[in-house]
Parts: sequence; C-alpha cells; structure tokens
Amino acid sequence: MTDTLNATRTSIDMYTPAQTCDQLVVSEAALLDLVNSGRLGAHNLGGNIRFKVADVHATAAELAAA
Repeated sequence: MTDTLNATRTSIDMYTPAQTCDQLVVSEAALLDLVNSGRLGAHNLGGNIRFKVADVHATAAELAAA
C-alpha cells in the first residue's frame, strides 16, 4: 500500500520565505503584503511556510511588468 501511495505523489518545487524574497527582490514585509493581498499564495507545510516556485516566478513577472 505504501508503494502505491508513494507512486501517486507528485513533487512540487517550493521556496522558503527567504528564497522567495531573494527571487522577488522584496523585503519580508513586502512579501507579507503580497500574501495578505492574495497576489501570492503561501502554503503551511508542517508549520513551515513555503511558496510554489511557479507562483513565485509568475509573481516576479507581474512585478516586473508593473
């Protein structure tokens, strides 16, 4: 059964908050504003906040276009 469960899991690349700030070139306060405004989704994984790499890249493109 465990092998079946492991076979169906997908890997999603995630950034830590510090990595996300580096990628977006923003402060932690600005990152929090992006999350609170709904412009960037955050995920709580066992008490650790993480950001999907694809979401961070999309947000970076959005910020660059602004």
